[in-house]
Amino acid sequence: MKTVVYYLLIALFAFSAIACSKPRVEVKHKKERDPNEIETGMFYLRYLFERYYVPTSYRVEYDREGKLNVISVYLNGYRDKYISEETGAEFYRIAEQFGEYGRETFAFPMPALYKPYNVVGINAYQTKDGKKIDVSDQFRICYTDFSIFVKSNHREEPMLLSKKISELTSEEIKWIDRDISVFPKMEDKRNLTLELTIKDAEPLVIKLTGE
Repeated sequence: MKTVVYYLLIALFAFSAIACSKPRVEVKHKKERDPNEIETGMFYLRYLFERYYVPTSYRVEYDREGKLNVISVYLNGYRDKYISEETGAEFYRIAEQFGEYGRETFAFPMPALYKPYNVVGINAYQTKDGKKIDVSDQFRICYTDFSIFVKSNHREEPMLLSKKISELTSEEIKWIDRDISVFPKMEDKRNLTLELTIKDAEPLVIKLTGE
């Protein structure tokens, strides 16, 4: 891959942070150098996603002024149930579902990522007078979609996906990132929830707002 692609990739992450109002900020502590890191600051990887997990919990953040124009959601899972190469066959089976086979190394501007999986549906709801109303068509969702990067054998840039929740395809939902932002467009933003349908598990209900 050419050097210019790397810088374009880094620029995309910066744009994602601004456009979605949800920067991927990691607190940097002093630690040993990642063994996959090369002197240029890039990383040699065999798999873009080094760990898979079923989302079971979440963290919600709002902008500094407490406005509800954009809400950031961070999807978490049980750490003792993360699936990595050390797990063996299950890791390779899931990786292949996302088009990763680990046959060759590639350069990437950050360490390998964690990927939520088994998400098969996303809906937004608002509760009014005790009734749950689907308001997915009044929500936009934004996250980094790495599918084109993987499918192009790491030649194309990741895509910043931004569209109505109600318009998401099953393929786009499959590639959901661990960090997402949602944009409620209704005037009344009380009692909003985001619900992730999980294959073979209970849905993850994310409380966005209260009364």
